[in-house]
Amino acid sequence: MNRNVLFVDDESNVLDAYRRQMRKTFIIETALGAGPGLQMLAERDFAVVVSDMRMPGVDGIDFLADVARRWPNVVRVMLTGNADVPGAALAVREGCIFRFLTKPCAPEALMMVLESAVREHASLTQVASAAAVASTSATTPSSNVNSTSGT
Repeated sequence: MNRNVLFVDDESNVLDAYRRQMRKTFIIETALGAGPGLQMLAERDFAVVVSDMRMPGVDGIDFLADVARRWPNVVRVMLTGNADVPGAALAVREGCIFRFLTKPCAPEALMMVLESAVREHASLTQVASAAAVASTSATTPSSNVNSTSGT
């Protein structure tokens, strides 16, 4: 099961804390902002991405919406110290965010959400693989087709 988790935030000390807290259970990578986060997603297979909501340039909702479009099987979690609950709730309803958590978030609560997100990723990946197999078998000619000749 893929346990790769990418944390995206504009504060390096916050990213370091996530790495220390979660490193024994997950494979943690960090990105300092949305741009580096997108680059890491393009280079590596992640199960989960956790993003801060307020970052300079691109906010977390726009970042995670872009992730949803480009990597739909990557499970997206929003973690923020800002109380923009209506904006985050809208993003959750629109389907670009799996869970929304507020800072400070207890490590145990974050761990439970990440475990759930990893399971969700496994489920999404399994469904996508099954759909790809079904699509391939539907378009592949059968070798058991009898040919008839006009004699």
